[in-house]
Amino acid sequence: MLVVVIGVAAASEWLVVLAAEPIGMAVLVADLVGLDPIRSHLRPGAEIDLILVETADIGGLEAAARTCPLHARAWIGVSPAHDTRLHSRGIELGAAAMLDAAASSNQMLSAVRRVLDRLRSNLASPVHPEREQRVFRAGEQVRIREGQVAVVRNGLLALEGVDAEGRQFLLGFIGPGEAVICESERSVVDAAQIGHTAGSLLVIPGHRASHHSEYQAALRARIASMERWARIRAEAFVEDRILSLLHSLAQQVGRRHPRGTLIDLRLTHAQLAAAVGATRSTVTRVLCLLRRSERIVIVRSAGGANRYCLLDREARADGRSG
Repeated sequence: MLVVVIGVAAASEWLVVLAAEPIGMAVLVADLVGLDPIRSHLRPGAEIDLILVETADIGGLEAAARTCPLHARAWIGVSPAHDTRLHSRGIELGAAAMLDAAASSNQMLSAVRRVLDRLRSNLASPVHPEREQRVFRAGEQVRIREGQVAVVRNGLLALEGVDAEGRQFLLGFIGPGEAVICESERSVVDAAQIGHTAGSLLVIPGHRASHHSEYQAALRARIASMERWARIRAEAFVEDRILSLLHSLAQQVGRRHPRGTLIDLRLTHAQLAAAVGATRSTVTRVLCLLRRSERIVIVRSAGGANRYCLLDREARADGRSG
């Protein structure tokens, strides 16, 4: 079984203990971002079993609750000693256990063993018939039946439609760790959930959602995403709307690039126009202005497609000095 330790002060000591146990393999990474390279090197079908992640505040716990379920089957929070508030919040957010950062190697090992034993027991049990893993393709309409909810595991869905006058609109993207709800005939907006990329969903019966910690975290993430999109559409200037949209997408699908944050997503000018409520020609003009002012740069991906990269301040300064 694979255990990942993130940013724990006692990590070196803990890793030595883990390595001496018949647990499997233990890996140390600096932060949550470091999980992506580990996932990319796993053999097909393999996954991280457990993540130990250290944080000293509620925000860090919430970030762990959003990120860890996308990469591993369970996670343990590690927080400052005697902080009962953080420990309680961690359990509420779905942590399998909460440890003191000052815990001894034996205490850490005991907690890890208990969680891994539960995971092994779950693997040995029949898969619950009510939990369904579904895949979707780019361009495919994704429908969730009434009485069901879902969580995006990977990939991206676009919430899009056409208004009464035939104009396309885009209400947002639903990314990894965010909730998807069923389509309803009573909906006041005629919009569909379309695969913007290929991906997968975990489908859960609605009556179990209130007891499902991963879905509760996904629902909070989806609400936060909807609030961001509402703020984007409320911006007075198209330039501000486009920049805010790119920053929002960077939070969902961005990855580090030598010059800033790369939005690893195909976005046409027409899609950006539909998202920010502007004409395609206006979006094209604004993107040219943003490139000239060194706010964004176009990066060609390995597949030959263009991607937007939000430049760091340092990268913009280097460009001006060069």
